[in-house]
Amino acid sequence: MDEMTALIKPGENVLEMNRDRFQQLREIAAYLAKSDLIPKHFQGKEANVFIALQFAARAGLDPFMSMQNLYVVHGRPGMEAKLAITLVNGRGNYDQELDFDIVREKGQIVSCTAFTTKKRRRVEGPPITAEMVKAEKWDQDKPIYRDGKQVGTQISKWNTMPEVMYC
Repeated sequence: MDEMTALIKPGENVLEMNRDRFQQLREIAAYLAKSDLIPKHFQGKEANVFIALQFAARAGLDPFMSMQNLYVVHGRPGMEAKLAITLVNGRGNYDQELDFDIVREKGQIVSCTAFTTKKRRRVEGPPITAEMVKAEKWDQDKPIYRDGKQVGTQISKWNTMPEVMYC
């Protein structure tokens, strides 16, 4: 067991850690926050790294894989779909791996619903529809700003890779 694994036990709540272990985790977070090998939204943000490490521990994930697949929108953490799929498929709580019902019209996807089964009962998420994509503006390119100046444009993958984005 490596030092990181010994420090952060799967399922452990940071609020239940003793002071020494809490301080060790805080020092690791400070050290990682200085790295340019973690995503930009964690760089220089010791507290966010600390929370990401706690999330990884509670979810039983590798801390680095966790940070690579977490993001923050309006102060709220979110996770990339591939991480959510890994969590659903890797826990053994369901009878089958996550699957997708895709509805097409004229060769174009118009909706996709993720589902699995538990005790032979279907468990599904909300359908992602073309109307939802438009209403939420997921298909629109977004400007990238640094220091108040536009430095580029984030091209929406909904326009270039709709199959991947739906499922």
